[in-house]
Amino acid sequence: MPVSVFSYSVTEDTLHQKVDVGSLELEIRQSAITIAVEKINVLGDALTIKFKAALSPTAETNLDAIVAAHAGVALLDPPEVKVQEEKVKTGGHHQGGSLSMNVTVGAGTVTTKTFTWPIKRSLLSLEYVGHPDYAGDWFTVDIAPNTPVGVLLEDVGAGETVIKVSDTAFNYLEDGFLVHLADGSNLDDLGMVIGKNTVDRTITVQTATINSFSAATPTVVQSTRRSLYPLILWESSAKVDIGTTKIGASTVHANIPMVVTYTNNNTNHAGPTKPFHVVLEWMY
Repeated sequence: MPVSVFSYSVTEDTLHQKVDVGSLELEIRQSAITIAVEKINVLGDALTIKFKAALSPTAETNLDAIVAAHAGVALLDPPEVKVQEEKVKTGGHHQGGSLSMNVTVGAGTVTTKTFTWPIKRSLLSLEYVGHPDYAGDWFTVDIAPNTPVGVLLEDVGAGETVIKVSDTAFNYLEDGFLVHLADGSNLDDLGMVIGKNTVDRTITVQTATINSFSAATPTVVQSTRRSLYPLILWESSAKVDIGTTKIGASTVHANIPMVVTYTNNNTNHAGPTKPFHVVLEWMY
């Protein structure tokens, strides 16, 4: 008879003898199981999963596999960190303002600053006006850098570019997304995702691994959405607009970090720091 409540042993039935309730629910939600989870409870070694309706035998088999592969790693729900063309209309309110930071002066010095907003914003454009004190500098903009989106499912040796990852990572990652592997000891920057194999559930990355990583550690798959690749500044006072040629907006959800990394190469400015400002427009 189909049932809606399932019991497991944390130590015997999960991959690393631990459970993260949020990520387990996410893994179930992104699977082929169509019945919604009502509650997941962990009490000592007892893991209980209750659904809002009975599961079919096939769904029960899928659930057993999900629990067996669960790594117990806290993941952020990918829709909350993905920046994409807006699908849901905003309230129709337009705003603009400056994004400002003080950067350290000196050849090759790097300054980072994290910006967040308490509500969702749909970014329209970025504007910058050149100045001689900034010629040769550059900056990047990353959304939710190094966010855990899944785990490694098979061991990876040094020099590899094809990686088998969990469904949460595979479903979230797209061509162009930046990837890191982290196991607590090593952190490898693998550059961009440049391909996905839907049969083997593997991703192909731009840069080969330097270190070896074990699926049993576990090894966490981290993702970064780079919204702006290095923009090199120049001394002309001409205005630079980014986003004005694109109809639409990219949504950044509430409290998701946007990190600006500024590399200073210009030594014209007198003083230990110099101000850097860009103008943003957004809808909310």
